[in-house]
Amino acid sequence: MKVKKKHDKEIGHSVLPEDILNLQIERLYKQFLGQVMQRLGTSKTDLIISKMAGPLNKIDKNGAILDRLIRNWYDILNENGLMFIQFNYQGNTDTNTQLLVQKWADAIKSRFPEIDIQLDVGVMRLHKRAGSPEHLPPATQLFSKIKKEEGSQN
Repeated sequence: MKVKKKHDKEIGHSVLPEDILNLQIERLYKQFLGQVMQRLGTSKTDLIISKMAGPLNKIDKNGAILDRLIRNWYDILNENGLMFIQFNYQGNTDTNTQLLVQKWADAIKSRFPEIDIQLDVGVMRLHKRAGSPEHLPPATQLFSKIKKEEGSQN
């Protein structure tokens, strides 16, 4: 194990074992992001791989929690950066979460076509291409704008 840790340190690989789902205390989450950025030596990153499936299977999958987690990761993503997010165990039949994420992804792609999002069962790939917004709006704003647009078309 010591050899592995030494090798990881030499190549700049590190693991921060923190609870990224602790959104109830915003200060702690910002502190965690600060640790990530300090470890990386920058305020932005090109690649995020987040396996949230384990913790998310132990809590109520409120769409607001997923929205907030994805937006927080998106905020630290560089232009042209990639995110790979697993939000369900493979083979999990949680269709409600899958539908929530699909609805969110469709709304993002509709409003920001420069963002490339691909979904499969329980996983998402998001590419923050050139011209993508720096921050994503909360789902509440995203869907209220869509409802207003639909209302004005009728």
